[in-house]
Amino acid sequence: MHTNQYPVREDVPGQRVDRRAGGVRIWVGMVGLGLAGVLAGCVTSPTSPAEVEPKPVRTNAVVVLPPIQPLDGAVGRVVRVQSELRFVVVDYSLNRMPESDQMLVVYRGGQVVGRLKAGRFRRETTLVADIVSGSAAEGDEVRGE
Repeated sequence: MHTNQYPVREDVPGQRVDRRAGGVRIWVGMVGLGLAGVLAGCVTSPTSPAEVEPKPVRTNAVVVLPPIQPLDGAVGRVVRVQSELRFVVVDYSLNRMPESDQMLVVYRGGQVVGRLKAGRFRRETTLVADIVSGSAAEGDEVRGE
């Protein structure tokens, strides 16, 4: 046996292996993994319950909501305007399209700005309508009379 103060393993004759070196490496590895886990947790998880659920802010401000207009299933939006030829393309996605030759009203900001006549040219969710009076712009709302 050695008189060394550190434990020595003598499994292989003629070679001495110091157990202390392997233990230190394992200990340093474990501490490193632990720190990495703690740091990763700090980055991804909130630090306080206040960050999880924001508290409502109380103010004395008056909230003005736009007027509610019931949809009758025949509301469209102007998607193209051809001013020179006086026609528009109206999209009726998820809504019922009007009949051919039906008169339509164009609304912008809740105000009537024009009148249209639904044409016979239609595809899946769009139709072409002639501008009878007033004007139309992309994004305007179109409803039947």
